[in-house]
Amino acid sequence: MALKDHTIDSTKISEELIESIITERVKYDPAKETIVLLPAVRSLTNDKKVLLFLAALQGWRFLVKENTPSESASPTDITRATGIPGGSVRPLLRGLEDRKILIAVKGKYELPAHNLGRVRDIITGKGNQSEVHTSIHKHDKNKKNIKLNSGVKSSSNRPLASEAFEKLLKNKWFKGGKTLSQLKDKLKEIAVIVPMSQLPQYLLKAVGGEDPKLERKQEMIGGKKLWVYYQNTKND
Repeated sequence: MALKDHTIDSTKISEELIESIITERVKYDPAKETIVLLPAVRSLTNDKKVLLFLAALQGWRFLVKENTPSESASPTDITRATGIPGGSVRPLLRGLEDRKILIAVKGKYELPAHNLGRVRDIITGKGNQSEVHTSIHKHDKNKKNIKLNSGVKSSSNRPLASEAFEKLLKNKWFKGGKTLSQLKDKLKEIAVIVPMSQLPQYLLKAVGGEDPKLERKQEMIGGKKLWVYYQNTKND
């Protein structure tokens, strides 16, 4: 028996796997280079919709020989195709990447061909249904733990982010104008570590309402247009 007797046609296997995944769930529109999810997909969970869409992207190479559409997609692409909100898509993708079902390259996600069988079993209900959900719940739990610990360290009685922010308002720290970056640095200085993405909620709350504590203006700083927050002098 020669080595050639032990070879397989991986291309044919991939095409057959993709077909088994998308049948009655997906249609291709080569003219517009779009993938259409059929009504049957509505009953699928969000994680399965994501996997289905990424599996369908793998099928383009069998349909379009020249200028083949990309087999990877950004979270925005996936949101647009599946209708799943971006805030839900990103944790799903990170969880699937953690389980090594997907790979991520430069902000885009792709389903490797060697995982097509695994995805087929997940979508059709033949595989381990808990593996995707376990990954997602684990990722969400870790994310919640990070948020819980972002405002205070357990080893000391340091102020929470909301308390520290209120104290800055009371002391008129924003007098003269402060940027988002300066606020982050100030909080860090007093041992309150808060991700930059969480700071706008405090600022916008202080700007809005019937009795705003702050007002904001867009200004050019370092060649960039930034929001600058000022103490509202009307409250003095």
